Amino acid sequence: MPTLCIAGSYFHTEKQGGVETQIFYIGKAMQNIGWRVVYLCPTGGNLGWQFDDGAMAVYGFQQPSYGFQVEWAAIEKILQEISPDVVYQRGRSILQESGEVVRYCKRKKIPYVIGLSSDADTKRFHGITELPRAKQSFIKKAAIMPYGVWTDSKMRKTLHHADAIITQHKQQYELLPPSLSRKAVILPNLHPEITTEIIKPPELTVAWISNYRPLKRGELFLQLAQQCGDLQAKFIMVLGNARQQYTSELHRQAASIPNLQIFEKLSSQQIDELLKSAALLINTSEYEGFSNVFIESWLRQTPTLSISVDPAGILASEGIGICSGNFPQLLADLRWMIEHPTERQQMGARARNYAEANHGYQQNHYRIAEFFNSLLRHRLPV
Repeated sequence: MPTLCIAGSYFHTEKQGGVETQIFYIGKAMQNIGWRVVYLCPTGGNLGWQFDDGAMAVYGFQQPSYGFQVEWAAIEKILQEISPDVVYQRGRSILQESGEVVRYCKRKKIPYVIGLSSDADTKRFHGITELPRAKQSFIKKAAIMPYGVWTDSKMRKTLHHADAIITQHKQQYELLPPSLSRKAVILPNLHPEITTEIIKPPELTVAWISNYRPLKRGELFLQLAQQCGDLQAKFIMVLGNARQQYTSELHRQAASIPNLQIFEKLSSQQIDELLKSAALLINTSEYEGFSNVFIESWLRQTPTLSISVDPAGILASEGIGICSGNFPQLLADLRWMIEHPTERQQMGARARNYAEANHGYQQNHYRIAEFFNSLLRHRLPV
């Protein structure tokens, strides 16, 4: 039984986010074809083996504040105990920054795979440019600037040393330089299909769902709600796992907008019900990878209205939403979609068909399995 080690991200029961969701489905796909899957995860709970049923296991390690603080010898000892045949990491993480997992794979001559979690993973200076946005004092930002430089350098080295790179869509693939794209593949994010009929309620709901941080630009959603107060529509905003210093101002502004409800974290069941009932999903982010909420909403016949994000241009090409490009057009498009229920419902039906065919777990998990199986067959080089 070959072993896949998925290293560096939280297990989905401890933290719910896009990365955690997708590594769970990757692990599930590999278990289905007979692989053993071991998650090497930072944790706030028990250290060491948290769970192991032979087919799937979780090993928790104490996450330090910074990647350079990782105890390399301890991580190598854990990897030796896991004895993986292939190692996979997704996006930036403490273990990715430390470089210890890559070094272990090189010494053992086993394939190392990095999955991009965001378009920002392709940027040369992402860590540096994100630091000024943090709600911290200038002195603290200046003090950690070298860390931002270091994390950018470590990401470039990770991509360079990886034996394979998984990208989420065509545009993300094309952002890689030729030296990296030759070892990159495009594999879809996965979500379980919906087996029941979706019936939208007569009350029209416009939803915004994300783990909030400044690049999500939630203030734009508040402006949409305020400027659509004359329409029969309810606006619901879910902030997820977010720091209070990022959300306190949103809560203050929301108090004066009568057609808006704002929530912190909701359960996955509550999110599911919201997406089933919503008429539209709004995205105001500067950038994403391939948003899991997009796919979850499409599977529930909820089209997407986005100001900037349109992965591989599919909102327009598949007719499952609109990418507006700027705020005045976003507002105009929102009002049009609210006032044209037939066209909106047609978009929703196309969205479900597209998501099932291209991202549905049952129809696409074999693609993940075939990819990792090919790595095992060919070993190194990939």
